[in-house]
Amino acid sequence: MLRVIAVVATTTAPLACARYEWIPDSELPACADARRPASHGPVVFERDSAANGNALRGRVIQSGRGEPIPGATVTLLTEPARTTTTDSAGRFTFTEIPAGAFLLRTRRIGYQSRADTLHLPFTEHGGLALPLDTQMLDGPCSGFAALRVRKPWWKLW
Repeated sequence: MLRVIAVVATTTAPLACARYEWIPDSELPACADARRPASHGPVVFERDSAANGNALRGRVIQSGRGEPIPGATVTLLTEPARTTTTDSAGRFTFTEIPAGAFLLRTRRIGYQSRADTLHLPFTEHGGLALPLDTQMLDGPCSGFAALRVRKPWWKLW
């Protein structure tokens, strides 16, 4: 009888003690607004940038301010995928692109990533202006802190 009680106690004790879990702070209900996708500005064609038929040129800029973002990673998902980094003026160039629809991803630390679908060749001539919104990297709802949250009474794992 004592052996049965000891087995039951050793198997249920860890379950009873694990009543808390650690979750990222961005998963709290109070942070629902921070998880909404950003409303990036539209892709704008700039007339001053020259583009020939099979090349794609553009700039990555700050949304609202128009200042260039150097060091942003721009990926054109073709076969094979092509990646480039913007220069100090926020400019990038892809050459020898076949016609068709492609996904263009733009990323930079401190800014929210964006993805745009492009149909090449363009009906308008010029380069692209890709505005990026700033992103909070620290503080509440950033996802970098873990909070101890009590599990529901029915959750045993």
